[in-house]
Amino acid sequence: MKKKELVWPLLSFTLAGLLCIAVLYAAGCEKGEKATTPSIQAQPGEFANVTCPMMNSPIKPEKVTPELTRVYKGQKVAFCCAECLPEWDKLSDEKKDAALEKSK
Repeated sequence: MKKKELVWPLLSFTLAGLLCIAVLYAAGCEKGEKATTPSIQAQPGEFANVTCPMMNSPIKPEKVTPELTRVYKGQKVAFCCAECLPEWDKLSDEKKDAALEKSK
């Protein structure tokens, strides 16, 4: 195959790769929060934290649904997006305490 014949396949793969990266970026944590429609609005001061304990993103109480919370040691903890919940669930209590302290 000549060098000229390789240009279009390589360009196609490059563009496909860039498109995949753009889609993955758009589906990321910060972008995912706006796709969630709150079913119940949270009251100010309802959560133990003001930033996400996993991503350190500001918590927007009006966007937090029940699915974006966990109860930990009697406190309701809010998260910025659904991707943070499995990571939180994997943490030890010691690491959860430290993360929650930083997010107050």
